Amino acid sequence: MKRNKEPLGPAAKRAKESNKIAPKLWKREEVLVLLDVYESALLQLINRTIETEDDLWITVSENLYDQGIDASAVRCQSKWNLLQKTYLANPGIKGAFFVKVKQILDTAASVEERTVESLEEEMKEEIRAEEAENTCKVERLEDEIVAEEIVMEFPHTEEHTTNSLTTERVAELLAGESEAGLRPLIERLCGKIDTLTEMQHRQEARLREVYQMQRTNEDHLLKIKKHLNIA
Repeated sequence: MKRNKEPLGPAAKRAKESNKIAPKLWKREEVLVLLDVYESALLQLINRTIETEDDLWITVSENLYDQGIDASAVRCQSKWNLLQKTYLANPGIKGAFFVKVKQILDTAASVEERTVESLEEEMKEEIRAEEAENTCKVERLEDEIVAEEIVMEFPHTEEHTTNSLTTERVAELLAGESEAGLRPLIERLCGKIDTLTEMQHRQEARLREVYQMQRTNEDHLLKIKKHLNIA
């Protein structure tokens, strides 16, 4: 369903202003408020509460507007870029503005690192869960194979007669509805055996093709060597 486009707020409208507009003359208190608001919005962006960087600056402008500071998203971003550029060029610079800039950059880096670690841990958990599930599947398959071997084991000597199922008993189980569900189990195992056998036949056919190609190539090489009189 197509969402109705919400009307642009004051900040969104101001974001469309031309870049040729003269820079805003920021007061000291306004810059400090800008940095506080930007830090909060940046954390929202990292945590994906805010989706894009454009949305971030519109949010900053809106929040400033609510506090009586009229500055477009473009002007807010321009001021932050200037402060950040100045700080990065002069890491030892002092002043309330640049202490705050350093705090924002350090906090953002720390949060991003924790976010990456959290995502990595989630991926590890998913991998461990998948491995555990695969292990259970393998164990169940092994149990089925063992059960199939027990059912299909027939006595070859009198020594094994007491520990093995007789042919008559196997036929009896297959003919009736066994409470243990041996018939469905055997049918599933037979199906698996048929599938494995078919796969083996296909592999053997491919190997025969490879061997045939090798022999053909050897014949060609021998003809070439003979033509070139190579021993």
